[in-house]
Amino acid sequence: MIRDAAGIAVDLSYESVDPEHPETHALGFLHFLINDQALAGQVALEKVLKTLYKTVFCRRQGTRPLPWLSVLRHLNKLLTVIYGSKTFRTYESVYKGGRRRKLRAYRIPLLQEVTQKADQQSEAVA
Repeated sequence: MIRDAAGIAVDLSYESVDPEHPETHALGFLHFLINDQALAGQVALEKVLKTLYKTVFCRRQGTRPLPWLSVLRHLNKLLTVIYGSKTFRTYESVYKGGRRRKLRAYRIPLLQEVTQKADQQSEAVA
């Protein structure tokens, strides 16, 4: 729906007129990662996550990729809610170009961990 300044509906649109927010991209991307059998419960380098976000996730969604650091900031917030005080971000030693480098890596949660956390939060509210 396209509205004028007074709020009157003046036309229909097939595209969303609301600006996309990194938080919605992070939530959708986390959903994508959790449902991926190859990644769920595994550790993945940040570089791999960035490539997956830009080349696979955004293309499937038909959206333009937002700045990676903005999406990553919201992804970190979501993972903090899921894992709590447990570590989800670490550094892995990787040999690249004959040299050992420490690269940031993230542990992708399993679907059971997410549903368990949601159940715990709903019990705390009740």
